[in-house]
Amino acid sequence: MAGRGGRSDGVAAATDVTLVIGGSGYPLPSQSYVNTVVADYVTPTFPGFTTANAQSLYTHAQSYWITGVKTLTEDASWAQGVTILDTAIHAQLSAGNNVVVQGFSQGAGIASLEVANLKADAVPTSSVSFSLVGDPMNPNGGRYSRFDGRTLASMGKSFPGSTPANDYPTVIYTIEYDGFADFPQYPLNIVADANAMLGALYVHPQYPVLTSAQVATAVQLPTQGPTMTTYYMIPTQDLPLLEPLRALPLGNTIADLIQADLKVIVNLGYGNPDYGYSTGPANVPTPFGLFPDVSPGVVVADLISGTQQGIGAAASDLSAWHVPTGTLAPNPLALSGLTPPIVPAPSIDGIVQGLQTGTPTSPTPSRARSRRLTRPCFRPQIP
Repeated sequence: MAGRGGRSDGVAAATDVTLVIGGSGYPLPSQSYVNTVVADYVTPTFPGFTTANAQSLYTHAQSYWITGVKTLTEDASWAQGVTILDTAIHAQLSAGNNVVVQGFSQGAGIASLEVANLKADAVPTSSVSFSLVGDPMNPNGGRYSRFDGRTLASMGKSFPGSTPANDYPTVIYTIEYDGFADFPQYPLNIVADANAMLGALYVHPQYPVLTSAQVATAVQLPTQGPTMTTYYMIPTQDLPLLEPLRALPLGNTIADLIQADLKVIVNLGYGNPDYGYSTGPANVPTPFGLFPDVSPGVVVADLISGTQQGIGAAASDLSAWHVPTGTLAPNPLALSGLTPPIVPAPSIDGIVQGLQTGTPTSPTPSRARSRRLTRPCFRPQIP
């Protein structure tokens, strides 16, 4: 037996158990949540671990600046969460089972801190693995990794650094512009900072609601040197910074007009105008920098291209409001092969008689009277 959680020979076949930990404000994930995150973020990397033996693990999941002033500070919640997780893992290992820990947000941070305990107990790497999403300790992008070593005493929060990259098999999924897991490398870019702040609001909660097809678009990120962790980035089409604008009438059109150029500016906060994340090795803890090393010519070229792209996108949006003119509906009688009735031209005598008696000058039925050409009402599709 290795450490506290090793397995003895001759016991029954191990069960592959997944322990699922939620984020702040979500202490006990529902079974539907468990099934979703396991199917999307665990089973593809660890095929033996399915929804059949997945269970949620209660943690306090508190942070008083999020969950209320009468709740635990984030540091206290994390510390108690690590103790709860450590106990649960060793209970499974003592039963002869293998474990994958699936953690989201605070749950990912708790799992990251637990790695040191498992390593100290000499738990074998074949027994425990990790699947993390929205990890604030993501080495190259996590907010707590960027601010490594700093503290916010008034908020009861310290920044513990990066998730270990080479201790246990791990997979980390990040959504582009997630303000907790994909924070700008160059914070002097206040536009990128503002986008990340809104990304914490609009993007960070999306992991449990992405479809399997959306998760499948994830791009594997490059690493450097030995690592047991695989990193994936899920692209985001729209800037979180523009989400409030898109909620306004015609806001979607205005947002599409400026988004391509605004993306160039936001992406410079990550070091490359073409990507909304740092393109350096994903497993290397990457602190803040001052200014990205980008050629001004590249930026200008991207802005020119972005302007053209924005005009095209806005024009496409406006076309949803456009009503074509000069196009008449086809004659339904002609389409059916029927011959329309022949209406005889009125004579002069008939016209005079009609004026005298008030009688119509021709036998035109009321249905044959001319109608005002009505146009369909087009409404734009606002996502």
